[in-house]
Amino acid sequence: MIHLITSLGVLLGYWIAVWKPRKRDRQARKSEPIILESLRLQLLFLWGCIAILLVNIVLALLQGRSFIDIFFGMRTLRGVPEVGITGHLFGVIFDRTPLIGITLGRLWINHRSRKELTVSWWLLFILFIAKGFSTGGRTALFFPLMLLLVVDVWSFRVCRMKESFLALTKRKVIYIILSCILIVGIVYQTLYRHTTVDTLDDVIYGVQDIVQERDAWSDVNEDITGGLNEILFFVSSNYGKSKPFLYGYSLYAMLVNPIPRAVWPGKPQGWGRVLAIEFLFQAPLSEGTSMAAGIWGEAYANGGYVAVVISSMVFGFLFGKMRQGLLTARSLLAASVWLTSLTWIPGLWRGDWLSNVNRLVYCIVSALAVYWSVRVITMSRGAKADKVKVSIEPLITK
Repeated sequence: MIHLITSLGVLLGYWIAVWKPRKRDRQARKSEPIILESLRLQLLFLWGCIAILLVNIVLALLQGRSFIDIFFGMRTLRGVPEVGITGHLFGVIFDRTPLIGITLGRLWINHRSRKELTVSWWLLFILFIAKGFSTGGRTALFFPLMLLLVVDVWSFRVCRMKESFLALTKRKVIYIILSCILIVGIVYQTLYRHTTVDTLDDVIYGVQDIVQERDAWSDVNEDITGGLNEILFFVSSNYGKSKPFLYGYSLYAMLVNPIPRAVWPGKPQGWGRVLAIEFLFQAPLSEGTSMAAGIWGEAYANGGYVAVVISSMVFGFLFGKMRQGLLTARSLLAASVWLTSLTWIPGLWRGDWLSNVNRLVYCIVSALAVYWSVRVITMSRGAKADKVKVSIEPLITK
């Protein structure tokens, strides 16, 4: 019942957001020049994102972590963000900034490819995946691949960018190779996220087991789907009965989350952490351990079916606004924000509100701060932008 109510609420909220798109859609079909930032700005922004990724690695090294821990330790870096204000800043606020770099950088390459820009982008993409793998967070592997696919669809279908048959074939091969690598990585994270890795051989043996054993894939499917339903049943069976409703605790935890725990030691924990303690009947749990009940479960815990209806309509409305913003975007920077949002927010199906909504807001705000800082620096030195005329054609029928 909760699934059905949520689905209907999301669809209703989405319809409310897009029910009058005709005039704006016709306007979006007009051809207008897209201004491409100078190569200097592009490179500085991408390398700024790379530098942000390196901060957590440097912090881990300063704490005495080995390279095998950093790249294969599973959740090794997840304990770093809470170490002081600097750790919180780069581990939480700037943690997902590079996603905008991946999105915007890919848009730049698709509209005007340059060798140094392409090399910098691939370095950022690979480093983000490597760092994400080490944290044990499956989304850090899933979302970069989804961003790559969504950005290319927007560039070559919505903006009608041209490419040769050879380039198209090369792009498809890259999709297949990356998909295979990241799927195996996600399975590895699911099965070995709490396993201590001493040598690289341990990682190799784990990957071999995943490729050869069919049970590994069924275990992952059960963890992703069956586990969610089990948690949802726990929430609906306890909250409002043996446990009182949260009455907005999730929203409160989201609002205070930006405050470093070093400043406020008693800062309320996110509901995902609280749920993990309640569901697993133990405390304290290992660093970074939390659980999620999706859009529907967290809404029900906050106020029963009324909260489910309201929250699902709100998220559906946001999905609709993302769609509208994406179809009327007039700059690649705006398009990168909408594309990242469109890729990130659907994770609410499996994740919790704080991890999705807050992280998305941090990602956008921090990335814009870095972008405009770099822009001010480059503009002061006389770097000029380029204008490229692109016909943005939304994928909408009459």
